[in-house]
Amino acid sequence: MMRAALLLVVLGAVPARAGLLTAQGVAVLDASRSPRASFSNNERITFQVKIHNGAASANRIVFRFSVLAPTGAQVFEHAGNAVPGSVGNAASQVSGISIAGFYGGPGVYRLLAQASLDGATVEQTADFTVSSPNILLIYPPNGALDLADSPLTFRWVASGSTRYRVTVGDNPSLYNALFSQETSGAENYLTYPQNPSDARQRLAAGQVYWWKVEGLDPSGNVAGASASPYSFSVKSSAMARDLAVLSLEISGPPVGGALPFRVVVKDQGNTSEANVPLRFSLGGLPAAGSPVSLSLSPGDERTFDFTASLPVDQGESLAIACVELFDDTVANNCKTLQVSRPPSASTGTAGGTIFGPTGPMTPDQVWAAVRELLRDRGIVDILDDYTLVGMDGDLTADQLAALLDALRQDQANVSLTGPAPGAPPPSASLIPPVSSLPGVGAPPSEEGERAAVSEEAEREGPTAEDVWQALRGLLRGREDVADLEDYSLVGMDGELSDEELSGLGDALREGRASVSVTGPGEEIPAVAGPVEDSLAPLEEPRADVRPAVPVGSEWWGFTVAPAKDMRTLVVEDEKTWRRVWRQTGEDEVPDVDFREHVVLALTAPRVRRAASVEIVEIRRGLAGTVVRYRLVREAPAPQVGGKRENRPQGPFRMRVVRRLGGRVVFEEVEKGGE
Repeated sequence: MMRAALLLVVLGAVPARAGLLTAQGVAVLDASRSPRASFSNNERITFQVKIHNGAASANRIVFRFSVLAPTGAQVFEHAGNAVPGSVGNAASQVSGISIAGFYGGPGVYRLLAQASLDGATVEQTADFTVSSPNILLIYPPNGALDLADSPLTFRWVASGSTRYRVTVGDNPSLYNALFSQETSGAENYLTYPQNPSDARQRLAAGQVYWWKVEGLDPSGNVAGASASPYSFSVKSSAMARDLAVLSLEISGPPVGGALPFRVVVKDQGNTSEANVPLRFSLGGLPAAGSPVSLSLSPGDERTFDFTASLPVDQGESLAIACVELFDDTVANNCKTLQVSRPPSASTGTAGGTIFGPTGPMTPDQVWAAVRELLRDRGIVDILDDYTLVGMDGDLTADQLAALLDALRQDQANVSLTGPAPGAPPPSASLIPPVSSLPGVGAPPSEEGERAAVSEEAEREGPTAEDVWQALRGLLRGREDVADLEDYSLVGMDGELSDEELSGLGDALREGRASVSVTGPGEEIPAVAGPVEDSLAPLEEPRADVRPAVPVGSEWWGFTVAPAKDMRTLVVEDEKTWRRVWRQTGEDEVPDVDFREHVVLALTAPRVRRAASVEIVEIRRGLAGTVVRYRLVREAPAPQVGGKRENRPQGPFRMRVVRRLGGRVVFEEVEKGGE
């Protein structure tokens, strides 16, 4: 039943003259007497109007309320409320109006409130939206499978309710629901928690779930609901690993020639991470205190401060902050920031003392830069036991940059000797150059391999077993001595020095010396007699002892294609290598030193219609390696495997790289998306 409420404010003398009315406001109120602009058609509302009378009148102020539909037609009218025509404020309202009584369809309705006195009328208007209480679910659509959203957000068409409640369950009836949460206001979306504290609420892969939405009035009563629940499933469980570097910035002005940096790291996954290194460097040089060990729980965010100086003689350089974790989103594990030296006040050129004095690099600075490069190449476990020798401290920053570039491009090598006093001695081996970037490496220089060895000349030479281990690495791969475990070295008195061992290895690689292998069980004159006799030149190099192919060597062409998926393989032994090579159709198998190297082999399926496979990048980390490749339509001239067969053919690519630590992941990238 409609109820009318009359409100009279301020009584006074009533002179016999016409009134003077002024509008003071009009509103549409919900059941809690709060103004709102949207409603569902099953609610009750209140119309309220306020005025001010500036001149007393013996007559009464009469109010009239009407509602216009979205079409403009009048669908509601109420008249009869009146108050005395006294001077002052006055108001009138009509409460308990059922919207269903005038609702003709969803849209914007208009309230017209009129106040009349002595022939003068003041009209005020207010617009409000009315919609059906039936809520339409939008996302995820009904029957959606293997959703990979992170986070998952539910969306629907609003019904004009004060707020909404989303319910999620593992059965269509939503009995004993897993999750129920209300929006803070009239929003038409709600995000499912990524890290629910209740393990039961964690969405599992392959499980079908149902969801529904209810609209609530101000008192919490259901004013509308979705017709029936929708179903969906997720692609993977919520237990994801995602440690992200959110930001890297300069946090203040230089202090004492050094810049303060601030790094923010957050655990955006659903698993706790412990003892993860956070490394920060500027210009390739690690900052003091780097790395920092991280331990974060899901949702935790931490800030770390570092102080670093721009390397001398560098006008600009790159600051890098990285968490060393092979998680589900490697792309956000690092942030970079370009840092430039401000111009000198006196010369107008980059320089000055704001970042510290210029001059030659100290041996410690050079070793720190080289060590950071070696860490990127996977040599991380032993570096703390090594120091730099043969460095006089006169290397400039430009010379250091040139040295690092040469190391990256295999135009220079690094020999590691040591370790520092107190650590166990390393085994003798023929140390290859540091190489990581794709490409064919330059042959190792004798001077580079022996420079560090000469500094340690006074230590005891390698044993016969050490010499045999080094020689066996060179012999590995020969068919006539494949089972080297059955052999041993005889005629070796242990007085061979590191330098002589290195010279012997060079002579064997270049065909200036030979090794005779017999046995097993018989004496083996592998290096019989004095070393100089074994190094005697031969009339012709032995064809059966070929040097192993260098790091970066590649082969490509066409071979038998897989049915529909990429075939990727890390070849780690001679037997597998011979089997893989036979598929190219070539006879002579390249010699690969699988003691130090592996071969990455990729073959594209014929359904991809690719003409060539390219290895774009190899990223090494503490937890593993990512090999990024792409398929292209332009095919280079086949290097091997050019013979076509009747069987379906597909392009392949093989590359020799240094042994990889941890798991290896092959990742396809789009052309041009390096």
